[in-house]
Amino acid sequence: MAYKLAEEDKLCGIEYPTYEGYKPIPKATCEMLETQCGSIEVVFNCEKKKEEDKPKPKPDEPTPKPEPKPEPNPEEPKPQPNPVEPTPDNPVEPTPNPDPKPTPMLTNEELDTIVSGKLRSDGILGKYIASQNNKLIEIVDPTPEEIEAYKKGITDKVRDIPELEGYTVEVSVDKIPSGEPEVGSEVTGTPLYTKIVKITKPNGDIYQSEPMSIGTTTDNTIDLLEALPKVEGKFSTVVVKDGQVVEVPEVSNEDKRAFEDKIINDLKAKLPEGTTVEAVLEGPKYGKGSELIYGKTNYELNVRVTKDNSVYEHKYKVPHTEEEPSEVPEVDIDNLINSLYLGIITTDGDEIVSIEKLETREPITDSTLQGIGESFKADLEKTLNLGNESSNKYKVNSFTITMLKHVGNHVVVGQPIFSFTVNITKPNGEVVVKEGKLQSSWVDTL
Repeated sequence: MAYKLAEEDKLCGIEYPTYEGYKPIPKATCEMLETQCGSIEVVFNCEKKKEEDKPKPKPDEPTPKPEPKPEPNPEEPKPQPNPVEPTPDNPVEPTPNPDPKPTPMLTNEELDTIVSGKLRSDGILGKYIASQNNKLIEIVDPTPEEIEAYKKGITDKVRDIPELEGYTVEVSVDKIPSGEPEVGSEVTGTPLYTKIVKITKPNGDIYQSEPMSIGTTTDNTIDLLEALPKVEGKFSTVVVKDGQVVEVPEVSNEDKRAFEDKIINDLKAKLPEGTTVEAVLEGPKYGKGSELIYGKTNYELNVRVTKDNSVYEHKYKVPHTEEEPSEVPEVDIDNLINSLYLGIITTDGDEIVSIEKLETREPITDSTLQGIGESFKADLEKTLNLGNESSNKYKVNSFTITMLKHVGNHVVVGQPIFSFTVNITKPNGEVVVKEGKLQSSWVDTL
């Protein structure tokens, strides 16, 4: 049963709870106290007996002195008294818990510091797509999911900030209302979105930050047409007369590869690191007798650029040089080839004893004639082009030698034993084939 404390038993300066309808705590009686004392001699003066009526201690019996109590060890915890269980005869009044001191609310200035510090976000919203020279191509806005993820990234930080316990944090994101930059304008990375942080305090007061800019990103694309460098100089030559191609001088593989390497190195110097560049020449596009067409080049360059698994291909027209056919000195081909000599022939009477090279006296056989023919081909081409400074040259395509007589054969001394066939392309493109006999020196052993 619960009781209320009597007014005379209350202490000053303490507010006691009010218990309406409860009885006062009963006063202890001598009978109640006597049963609690055990064998200890207790003098009760409940009837207010006179002082002389009180029992006196016997003189021959010394009064026992209380034993000294040991000093408590400060390191050992003192035993706590067991709480007294309330009973109908011994009620215990409940002790009220004191009200906790209220936590002071954070000021707006303090919240400003938290928002700009612990709630700071390095996330981005919005993307500029720009060309390699940083000109705007388009603007890519974030998806609703990306916006929600950005806001959640801020509100999730609240759980790690003890000062914000009991506070409610909300984030709103808005697109900046000012007009977007025009396509083709310079990209400066101007923010596209702002955020506002709203915080509701435990007492219901609301803090709201000023709008804060959210960062953006810029992706630069590779524009191959812009990146491809101009070709310095021209590659290959086309000889033209009256609108017709009369000759296309051949370009060596070494010259082609050197040109391709130059383009590859020029491109790599302009493109981002890690870009793969390939370049291959295609041509010639003109041939002898072709009609010269405006804008058509003799060679084209196929370029492929690979960057981040994206492939860009472009075909570039390679400028060429056009020349008028130059005057080529006339050459008497027949006179030249008829004056050619091969070997020294030694005979014994009308029988051939040996056939040797004039310079080295090495034997001439059917197996050595091919190499001798190559030497005659090179020497004849050099002789045909003496004094010719133009790009139009004589070209000896082949020089074949045949041995008509061999060692041991009978011959008519002085009669040629070598025949030849030569194939020549003139500067004007005409191809001629000449046949004849090669003269030799003769020696008789007699």
